[in-house]
Amino acid sequence: MGISDGGSGSAKTVVWVEDGATVVVSGVNIDADRRWRHAGGPEDWRVFCDGCGTQDDDGERMIACDLCGMWMHTRCSGIRDDDEVPDEFVCTICEQQFAEEHQQKQQQRLLVQQQQQQHLLAQQQQHRRRLMLLQQQQQQ
Repeated sequence: MGISDGGSGSAKTVVWVEDGATVVVSGVNIDADRRWRHAGGPEDWRVFCDGCGTQDDDGERMIACDLCGMWMHTRCSGIRDDDEVPDEFVCTICEQQFAEEHQQKQQQRLLVQQQQQQHLLAQQQQHRRRLMLLQQQQQQ
């Protein structure tokens, strides 16, 4: 059945379908090509919201991570709708990765420091032994 939309000249059709039925939609300016759907344009940008798991632009306010370029909802990233978007933003995944890399580097530095201290102690002990030998030789 066609129903007028109140004067704009186009007709709308309302049809009730049963559960489980397949619905096919056709019309002007409909493009099912996946690369055009998410952003409404040819840009190839990735959406993955760490908070809710969405992988598509659903029209909510979003922000991109400055490190990985992934887009996610501002609300899921702890930014309220009435808050300003920060100049720089790093997602939780990159934060965790950065923290892990930082921790690994710290552990490597500590290991190097421990090795240097052990080497220094070994040198000091060797120096003390030499001094003791020299003192013993002088006493004889």
